[in-house]
Parts: sequence; C-alpha cells; structure tokens
Amino acid sequence: MKAPLRKFDGLVSFVAACLIAIFVVKSYFDFRHHQPAKLIDWDITLYYHYLPASFIYYDFLLEEAPQYYKEHQFHTVKLEGGREVVKMSSGWALCNLPAFLLADVWAKYTHYARDGLSEPYTFMLQANLLLFSILGVFLLRAFLRFQFSDLAVAATLLLTFLGTNLLYYGTMEPMAHGYGFTLLAAVLWLTQSYILRQSLLKAFFLAFFAGLLILLRPTNAFALLFPLAFFVHAGRKNKLSFNPLHFATVVFAALLPWIPQLLYWKFMTGQWFMYSYGNEGFDFSNPALMEGFFGFRKGWIPYSPVVFFGLFGLAFASAKKSLPGIAGLFSIFLGGYVIFSWWCWWYGGSFGSRAMLEFLPLIAFGLAHLLKWLFRQKWYAFTPALILAACMLHLSWRFHLYYVHGIIHHDSMTKEAYFHMLFEKEFDQAYYDMMERPDYEAALRHED
Repeated sequence: MKAPLRKFDGLVSFVAACLIAIFVVKSYFDFRHHQPAKLIDWDITLYYHYLPASFIYYDFLLEEAPQYYKEHQFHTVKLEGGREVVKMSSGWALCNLPAFLLADVWAKYTHYARDGLSEPYTFMLQANLLLFSILGVFLLRAFLRFQFSDLAVAATLLLTFLGTNLLYYGTMEPMAHGYGFTLLAAVLWLTQSYILRQSLLKAFFLAFFAGLLILLRPTNAFALLFPLAFFVHAGRKNKLSFNPLHFATVVFAALLPWIPQLLYWKFMTGQWFMYSYGNEGFDFSNPALMEGFFGFRKGWIPYSPVVFFGLFGLAFASAKKSLPGIAGLFSIFLGGYVIFSWWCWWYGGSFGSRAMLEFLPLIAFGLAHLLKWLFRQKWYAFTPALILAACMLHLSWRFHLYYVHGIIHHDSMTKEAYFHMLFEKEFDQAYYDMMERPDYEAALRHED
C-alpha cells in the first residue's frame, strides 16, 4: 500500500503553497487602492533610480529626469571634493532588472511615457514583487521538505506567510526585504540540493544568489551563517568533498552581482569601495535590542507574534544539539544586534520590524522543528497548539488590515496605542493622541 501513496507525497504542502500564492495575488487586488499614493517613493526611489538612470537618462544624478524623482526623495550624499553618490546599493535594481526592461519595451512601443514612472513601469514593478513572493513560497517549501514531514511544512508555510508582516511586504510595498526573503530561501534550497548532489551549476547559482543577497542589504550576510552550518554539518559527516573548480566558481559567482555596484562607485567617486551613508551609522555600544524585538513602536514580535514560536523552535532544536538550530539562533541575534544598532533602529515608516524580515526562513525552520514535535503528540496536547496557531493567523490578519488602513501608525505607535488597537474597536482622535512621533534628529545624534 505504501508505493501508491508515494505519488501523493508532498501534496499537502504543495496545495498549501498554491493556496498561499492565490491569497498573495488576491490580497494585492483587494487592497491595491490602499497602497501608498505613489509606488516609487522614499527608499524605493533610491533603490529604483539605477534602472532609469542606466537605460533611459544615462545620468546617475537624474538631472534631466522629471522633477518627480527629486520631489519623491531622490537625493545624493555629498562627499569631499564635491562628488555625489546615492547611498542605496544596486541589489534591488538587479532583482527588478528583467521587469524594468520589459516595461521599457512596453512603453517605447506604445503611447506611454518612457520616463520610468508611467503605468508599464509601476505595473511590472508590482508584478515582479508578486512573482518574487510566490517563488519564495515554493522555494521555502522545497528547502523544508528536505527535513520535515509534508504536514509540518504545510503548516509552517501558512504561519510564515500569513502570520507575519511578510504578507504586506510581499504584496503591497516593494521594499528590499521581500526580495531578500526569496533570495535566502533560494540559497537554502540550493544548499541542501548541492549537499545531496554536487554540481557546478548549483554552486554557481548558490553563490550568485548569496552575493546578490548581501548586495541587496549587507546585514543579510549574517543570515548566511545559517546555510553555512549545513555545509559544516555535511563536512563532518563526510558528505562533501573539496572541488577546486566549484570553489573558484563560487568566488566568481558571488562577486558577479557586485560588479555593477563597484563600477558605479568607481565612476561616481573614483573609489572601488566606499561607505555611502554619510553621517548615518551604528551605535554598537547601545543596541536597541529590547525595542527591536519586543518594543511597541516597531518590535518584531509584537507585530509578528509567530516569530516568538519560531525562535522557541530554534532554541528547541539547539537543545537537541542541532547545528543548524544553533546557527539559526546565533544568526538572528547577531544580525539583530547589528540591525538594531542602526541610528534609526525602527527604520522609518514600516509595518513591524521590516529590517528583520529576511531572517524569516530561519524562523520557518524553527517553526517546522516545533511542529514536527507537536504532530507526534497526543491530540489533547496538539489541539491547544492548533487553536493558538489559528488565533495568531487571525491576529496577524487584523494587523495587516490595520496597517493598510492606517490604524497602526507607520512610526509612532506606543504601548498604550498598541493595547488600545488590540482590544478596542473605536479609533477616534483619543487613540491617535496616544501616539508619540520619534525624534529623528536626536536619534541621528544617538540621543534617542
């Protein structure tokens, strides 16, 4: 009887992934009218500028571009000697390059303005975000299927995608974090696949995506300690052998996505490598760890409570001496230490802690470990966990709705406002009076 059932192996998690993909697309169409008035704005303008600057205006300062760019936060960092550079790196632009080129052809041969701003560009930018999100669902599923049961993987996918702020950043706002999530999921899947059967092609793409992930946001390098643990574990069990050609390929592929960035820095500043954030920096002596993980303004756990159980699952795996479990915890807390040492630890306007979103594949690994254990327990132990999971999904959906409709403020939430939002249904002026806008100038001086 077992052989006929094998063809259904993986069916539950596959159906879950398909349902999530449908929900991702439906969620966008349901709430697209609640998106920010302009899709290309604030940080996205800075990430995006590489594309119109390279393919339309041939000018990285966008001096001949429409005034829209400067009116929507395009600006440069002034360097000594009068040179200027944009602080954001080009990883986001590389992720969106195919979509931009398709949009550019669309605009060029139709009546739309070829300015990087008309409907073809915004449509393709949004479509690419949804595509990355759906790819992320299936890549995470493929990675988790190497170690966990189909049912545990299905439940983990639902909790990860629908129980955190990933749903918002994967459908509504094309910041770098949603792309980073998918890239890390790809790295993790390729890591397991390479360990199972080494090939030059796998080595190339694994390293390329890892290099692109770091270029996207350099703090993502800490998340790569997690897949590294799988290589160490496999090496200890003699499942890997050193291949000089593969090693050389890895070095080349990891550096490949950095070549445009290095050329940009050289062209704009005369230096191959530089720190482009000017007077913005870190305060490693005073990281906002408690605020970043548990704070009510932008804490990771208060606005994505599923994360707590993922961390617990990683701790559970670590207690069993799982090297990936230990590496996952270490990666998250080391990455959190650096991320929350940034002068603006809440990272401006956002839904929850968007800066930690790229670490969600590690949280998913912890959740899968926890669910693997729970599914082996008696029904009376498992049932409360099922009810709790349903409550967390409901709460996360409420948070999503509240943020989309402006009830959860983008940077001014307080403890009082959080609990009012949690237990009350009336949001009058008294509710908004509970909020407290952060002092950005004081934070830049490391006084907040």
